[in-house]
Amino acid sequence: MIIKDFELFSKYTTLKTINESFDYSSIEFPVGLALRQIVSADAIISIKYDSISELTTINLKIIGVAKMRCAITNEIVDYNYTIDDEVVYSSDPNNIDTITIENRQINTYNIVYDSIVTSLPTYFVKEGVELKQETQKEEKTIDPRLAKLKDLFK
Repeated sequence: MIIKDFELFSKYTTLKTINESFDYSSIEFPVGLALRQIVSADAIISIKYDSISELTTINLKIIGVAKMRCAITNEIVDYNYTIDDEVVYSSDPNNIDTITIENRQINTYNIVYDSIVTSLPTYFVKEGVELKQETQKEEKTIDPRLAKLKDLFK
């Protein structure tokens, strides 16, 4: 959904809430990432524009399922996620603390996608899998040629 500034920006503080489902299932991710596919993403998007500061604040609550690759077993597993995020936009390109609104519109599809991709783990291990650590104690054997050096430090 694209929100144009004339729908939101007015002389007063405005608040708009959107409930929307997004389909990212056709997006392919690089092989090296744990994230393989975003199966579902349902978002509650609250958009607030403050005319005094001229800032647009977008609060996101995203609930969904992603397919993730387990780093140990290499299996593809469904991963349930809940993300709470906040993004602040400004029409002033000189404001370095915010994201600049381009073409006087806000694209919620891209905002939700960016929030999901940056919030999901880059390394994933499915439940119940434990990393086995092999601890082999190597006996400290001293090279016979250097054995006499040991006596020098006594």
